Amino acid sequence: MSLVKVTDSSFLNVKMQDCKAIGILWDDSANPFSINFEDCILNYSSFYGKNMKNGVFKNCMVQEVIFSEAKLLKANFQGADLRDSIYDNTDLTQANFEGAINYSIDLNLNKTKGAIFQLPEAMALLKSFDIVLK
Repeated sequence: MSLVKVTDSSFLNVKMQDCKAIGILWDDSANPFSINFEDCILNYSSFYGKNMKNGVFKNCMVQEVIFSEAKLLKANFQGADLRDSIYDNTDLTQANFEGAINYSIDLNLNKTKGAIFQLPEAMALLKSFDIVLK
């Protein structure tokens, strides 16, 4: 499923597993919106402004995906590869990033209270503080 237009489509309690859904502008879909992804490839997609409380992206390849303005409260990113994904004014409160890799999240621009991160990958969070580590 690539480059599919989801305008005026609604997704409620959908589970996608072992799927390839590339280049989809999920933000064009209607609300309510509830999809859980497991072991999927979601590269080059956008969830801009979507409300995905408790959303699941477990063990997914989520590269170059836009999450700006999204509400991802308690979202599950366990084991996800988030290379070059964009977070700007994103609510990641209590989100789980255990085992996730390649994320770059500016803690000054996003809500991350209670979010779970795992070392050593969590060291990337320090980039946003303009400090020198030795």
